[in-house]
Amino acid sequence: MLNKNAACKKILYSRLCMAHNLIAVTKKEFLLKFACDRNRWLDLLFRAKKKYGLEVLNYIGTSNHIHLLVSDNANRDTIPKSMQVIAGQTAQEYNIRKKRRGAYWEDRYHAPAVQADTIWPVV
Repeated sequence: MLNKNAACKKILYSRLCMAHNLIAVTKKEFLLKFACDRNRWLDLLFRAKKKYGLEVLNYIGTSNHIHLLVSDNANRDTIPKSMQVIAGQTAQEYNIRKKRRGAYWEDRYHAPAVQADTIWPVV
């Protein structure tokens, strides 16, 4: 699987880079099963969109993982900064609210770059 940053470095940043982000909850637990947790994640996603200029093309959140199709609008820091805020804040708030310790997400997010001309006919 390609690392988003490695793949996007090959693309001149006068062009935008799209990435399919996947982030999974630790131990495949269903920590996103309640609407309040999914809604908070969604709120953080759109705050990142506003703050960093993240373009959200599509998303789906399940009870234990999230798929997110985003574009960075030619700014290579947009996706990593956005994901850091979204994932970090989601985990921190959940752990505090549930008086829980330890990892919330299984691993860092995975974001292979997607070629724009290959995704548009599908969407």
